[in-house]
Amino acid sequence: MADWHPILVAREVTPGHWYMIDGVGKPYGQIRLVRRGDDIGYRADRCDDHADNLELVGYFRTLKAAATQVHRLFLRSHGAPSSREYGR
Repeated sequence: MADWHPILVAREVTPGHWYMIDGVGKPYGQIRLVRRGDDIGYRADRCDDHADNLELVGYFRTLKAAATQVHRLFLRSHGAPSSREYGR
């Protein structure tokens, strides 16, 4: 499906706060709108299936970029190889 993007699994639980939800309805990441001075961006974290034990993924300028990075780490945690490992 060419039009699918990880942002489609993001569920906004309160304004500016999203959970990334897996296929069985459990969160695997969270994204929050953050402000640093005049800058606005997104903080992305990986989390366990109860949204506890946060692990910082990074800060991003767009929600789309934050969702992409959280989803990539989620896939890797299930054994998906990185692009460098494809050549082995």
